[in-house]
Amino acid sequence: MAEGSAASRYVKLRKEQAPVEDITPGELNQPIDVPQVNKRSSSSPTAALLSGDFHLRRFSSGNAARAAKGEKEPWWKESMNKVRNIGISAHIDSGKTTLTERVLFYTGRIHEIHEVRGRDGVGAKMDSMDLEREKGITIQSAATYCTWKDYKVNIIDTPGHVDFTIEVERALRVLDGAILVLCSVGGVQSQSITVDRQMRRYEVPRVAFINKLDRMGADPWKVLSQARAKLRHHSAAVQMPIGLEENFKGLIDLVHVKAIFFHGSSGENVVAGDIPADMEDLVAEKRRELIETVSEVDDVLAEKFLNDEPVTAAELEINSEGTLNHVDPTCLSHRLVFSFLEPMNCYV
Repeated sequence: MAEGSAASRYVKLRKEQAPVEDITPGELNQPIDVPQVNKRSSSSPTAALLSGDFHLRRFSSGNAARAAKGEKEPWWKESMNKVRNIGISAHIDSGKTTLTERVLFYTGRIHEIHEVRGRDGVGAKMDSMDLEREKGITIQSAATYCTWKDYKVNIIDTPGHVDFTIEVERALRVLDGAILVLCSVGGVQSQSITVDRQMRRYEVPRVAFINKLDRMGADPWKVLSQARAKLRHHSAAVQMPIGLEENFKGLIDLVHVKAIFFHGSSGENVVAGDIPADMEDLVAEKRRELIETVSEVDDVLAEKFLNDEPVTAAELEINSEGTLNHVDPTCLSHRLVFSFLEPMNCYV
């Protein structure tokens, strides 16, 4: 290679420049020399490079410098960690819109509760179309939002009728989690299977919510067995009812082992109390069943379960991403109470 050729001059220039990996963090603020082609005197960048007809342009590596200084993440990234996009799906007449109405009321988003096809003629907030209020069904997906314990929750209420199942398909594409509502009387029905299949297709984590415990013929344990058999859910009940049908009084939190009672015309006053004495044995049995279900996907909990060691509430929390992808928490309630908001925030 000739000493004065363009190629030799280029090789010599490259040797004089420090490699990228040799640059220390303290040198990131220093300007970097980059060859710039003189376009006026060369027909192409390649020809200019070979002929040596280029000059050096200096610029500052600002982005790398800011990263080296350890600047904080933008404010919007931190706020996005407090946002949840959830959808409510179920078979027709399982109580999806009614559940959404209660969530909005208990979070302070609205100040009055109206029923689907209510006597006052107003209808639920999520039924915006006149035909929806007339027929008492959801035709198109409706979106709203609420806040709960520093979290911003975007809610999509989806239709339950099979003719509008494409609306459910569209909503599942943007969800972080979903709520599968099951009627405690009707159990797992045809559209429940369809909706669950759609959730699996888009890999959306879900919480099962057994509704209408105050209805005649309510049996949450039958519905839980159907979810395991028909939907192949790895279900774990995190709550159990205190009484059923007209004797429904409240719920028992199996994770923290405490009773929850609801007072007021709409159940807005939540009072924690002691577990009834006649239910202590049943609570111990259901909590052991919960621990056994979760221990199948958690090695640490499995070791404690096999050694008959006590399991605390903190150890039983199943709101981590890895466990929630394998366990479907199951919550219980009826149409008036406040009980679902806390599990919704923890698990969804």
